[in-house]
Amino acid sequence: MPDPTPVETPYGTLYVDPEELVIGRLLQANGQLPDISQEVAFFRKYLNPGDTAIDVGANYGLFTLALGQIVGDDGVIIAFEPNSQLH
Repeated sequence: MPDPTPVETPYGTLYVDPEELVIGRLLQANGQLPDISQEVAFFRKYLNPGDTAIDVGANYGLFTLALGQIVGDDGVIIAFEPNSQLH
């Protein structure tokens, strides 16, 4: 497996294997991550600083980073990825 590639997002830095899975393929195909602004707007509607959020199917963590910005330092994010092939 190649070394993970750092990818800057509006929510922080992701480290992805560009040869694997959805995010890597999207980066290879068009050089950018998917636009998740509508999902983030939904999260902002229901989450507040200090809240706890659970990201089931976290993959590389793009939503996890966005959730972390919303809940802030006093909040908690529990990120779970059931796919054992993700490192």
